Amino acid sequence: MHYIKSMPWIVKFGSILVSLFKRRDQPLTLTTIQTPFCFALLLLVSAALPSLVFSVRHRAQTTQFLVQTMMFGCAAACIVCKIYHSREYHSYAGISMQFMLMHLFFSVFSSVHAQHKLMLYPQALKLLSVVCFVCCAITLAINTPQVEMQLLPTLVVLFLAEMNGAVVFLASSLLKAVADLYESLCDHYV
Repeated sequence: MHYIKSMPWIVKFGSILVSLFKRRDQPLTLTTIQTPFCFALLLLVSAALPSLVFSVRHRAQTTQFLVQTMMFGCAAACIVCKIYHSREYHSYAGISMQFMLMHLFFSVFSSVHAQHKLMLYPQALKLLSVVCFVCCAITLAINTPQVEMQLLPTLVVLFLAEMNGAVVFLASSLLKAVADLYESLCDHYV
């Protein structure tokens, strides 16, 4: 349940207001969205590598957290690409990626802060999460064009990251249940 908790509302409304009132006439390109996403995910994976290689106190919780993190990142990329390639909601791709990345780093910070033994070097990971949160929010707020806000798509964008987190939680729980069932069947026949 690492990605279900919502970001503070002040951050959400601030991002919406910045996207509503900024003036940028250049069109939204896929590179504008891909570059911060790839850079942020690369930093997060490199920060998680010591926890993958060396021993941690609770391997099951660490593995579950890392699986959910990778699933959240992949699902966020797929959702934003789908939004980017739609005719009607193309302009919402930038703010959707901004909310997904901000939610990702907020959730990493919250999870590592709540469970100090979840990852190795928790202080460094929390600092990296805060820096990436701010940098991704600023970069995407500056480089994406103004969005003509409509009520329903804006409400969807506000809760898109939480919905993605809920789907990721359900998918990882299903994967864990299938893996446990498979393990029990293999243990039964051995």
